[in-house]
Amino acid sequence: MTVRKMYDIRVEDARGADLFIFGRTKEPRGQHMVSTVGIQSTTRLEIRQSEPNLSDAAAITGGVADVGVDQLGTTLAKWIETCGINSPRIAIDISCMSRPTMAAAFQAMLESAEQRPVWMDVLYVVAEFTAPPDVLPPNEDIRPINDWFAGWPTNATASTSLVVGLGYEKNKASGACEYFDAGETWVFVPHSAIDAYEAAVVRNNEELLARARRRDHVTTYRVERPSETFGLLAGTVSQVLPKMNPVLLPFGPKVFFALSLLVAAVYREAGVWHVTGDSNLPETPHQPSSHVSAFRVELGRS
Repeated sequence: MTVRKMYDIRVEDARGADLFIFGRTKEPRGQHMVSTVGIQSTTRLEIRQSEPNLSDAAAITGGVADVGVDQLGTTLAKWIETCGINSPRIAIDISCMSRPTMAAAFQAMLESAEQRPVWMDVLYVVAEFTAPPDVLPPNEDIRPINDWFAGWPTNATASTSLVVGLGYEKNKASGACEYFDAGETWVFVPHSAIDAYEAAVVRNNEELLARARRRDHVTTYRVERPSETFGLLAGTVSQVLPKMNPVLLPFGPKVFFALSLLVAAVYREAGVWHVTGDSNLPETPHQPSSHVSAFRVELGRS
């Protein structure tokens, strides 16, 4: 499987998608694509992210299916097989998806693209600024986001190179980095239209940034230019290979996590990891801002 094409789009360009996938959530951002942007897909998959799941594929009735995360792969594969569209276009709103849910959704689409090319429109609404939490759960559990994105190193004895996306939680990224005996660490800093967020990211990651700057391993990416960010991220991973084994730790905006999954799909040696607490759905409601990051990618066999 490969990423054949990728380019940024306006969120309005996703209105005509054949299928719309979104996560069930109480966040105000969760309804933004339907209520404000006007996603018009009559066929939709609403993913239950926390409720108990079922093991069988869900039937799409009346154009809508309510699915658990573990149903997503078989439900999506069945829809692609029977939709009667040569290259279906699927819009996915990642704004309020947990990271494990997003990984499951991307895996399902990547696997389905082995049988038929798929166009995927990835949509992300930037939230209005809310202050980072004062208390964070400890980083007790650090592991690949799932087995498919675990990474398959060609040289198991090579050292690890970390590629870290920064979020605004204080020292969360540096705490996760301490888990690895990494030979080097590359740091990606989000440049956001929300000035207060960007300032908090820099302020709460001072030590990690200082160490990375000494080795010229700091890259700034623009949240609203995902295809450019994909190029920067893929370039870093290709530079690391084959001398080291890359591990991606994509904290921060979920669009960076989505791009990390796609880079790991191209470079199968790379793994995408997460930590306890980073995958939980937020309890504080996040209001949508006027800023949206959106891109279109063609998935298919190489």
